[in-house]
Amino acid sequence: MAKVTIYTTPTCAYCRAAKEYFKTHNIAYVEKDVTQDLAAQQEMIQKSGQLGVPVIDVELKNSMRYYYTPRHYCFCALTPRHFGHRAY
Repeated sequence: MAKVTIYTTPTCAYCRAAKEYFKTHNIAYVEKDVTQDLAAQQEMIQKSGQLGVPVIDVELKNSMRYYYTPRHYCFCALTPRHFGHRAY
């Protein structure tokens, strides 16, 4: 199973949509609010190279990592398969 971390802000509509997607598909995730946690903010910037949210960090079992950022415009290309779930 993949380890998923999502960097968010309370007012971000795309963050809410991403979290709803994860909940709908039973994908466990850790949420880090970058407005309250400056260490998480710096971690997000280091990983993604930008300030925009959401940044979704998907760490797979084989230590490969995928980062989904606002630059991707939409995380709709993500499927449960990206997170170690079997296809429906």
